[in-house]
Amino acid sequence: MRTYKRYGSSDPALKTGLLFDEDAGAWIPIAPDNQAYVEALKLVAGGLAQILPGYTFQLSDFPTGAVDPEKLKAEVGASGISVPCSYAYVYGTTCEIFFDQPISEDDQTALAAIVAAHQGQVEITLGASSKVVEGLDVPITETDQWQTLGGVVTRPEFFDSNMGKLFGRAVGSVRAKGDGVELRILEQKEGAEDVQLSDIYKVQDSVNEWKPFGFSSNVPPRVTGPDSEGNTYLLQGRLNSAGAGGVRFASLTLMLLNKKPF
Repeated sequence: MRTYKRYGSSDPALKTGLLFDEDAGAWIPIAPDNQAYVEALKLVAGGLAQILPGYTFQLSDFPTGAVDPEKLKAEVGASGISVPCSYAYVYGTTCEIFFDQPISEDDQTALAAIVAAHQGQVEITLGASSKVVEGLDVPITETDQWQTLGGVVTRPEFFDSNMGKLFGRAVGSVRAKGDGVELRILEQKEGAEDVQLSDIYKVQDSVNEWKPFGFSSNVPPRVTGPDSEGNTYLLQGRLNSAGAGGVRFASLTLMLLNKKPF
């Protein structure tokens, strides 16, 4: 029996995406005026071919934003899903999972749970790092307004189609006299509003003694365009109700979490 595999929709009734003819090794656009697609439907209607849907997930559906296809296939095989898994295929930001025949609604629910628990391995790439506070003591003087303490710039080519998550990590030493000192990571993009990438890091009273700090961003960056000069990432602070504060030896590092499995 001839086998076609559907890409782009988990619902065979939807006329979207592509068919892959495994016998001919050819891609067939799904369109009512496409003769190859019409011929494929005739073969299916005559019992001479079958169309297997690919169950579609976005990489953002996976905990690490990455997929290890062989590991995922093994996890599906070890589950209670009775229909054998043919393979998992990743393209762009999408993962398609194929079976030897369509699976039931209960099995689709089980598949979604497997995806939600799958731990795909990823590469961590150092994208940019900068000692943003070189001085022995950069005092924080602003009470309500955010004061820029240092920053780092990424070039446009740092962002690509394999981008999973970008982590900004700020580390250094901070002092505070009284509670209230706050730190954050801010992203600036040409022609757009500034975006706060991290939760506000609150510094407890250290009686103006130096203590180490460290916190990460929790919001993905905005991708730069080919004509852009790049994005700027700032380490900022303010006093609020604290009587004094300062930062020293602080670094802001950007790490790219790549979607490609090892």
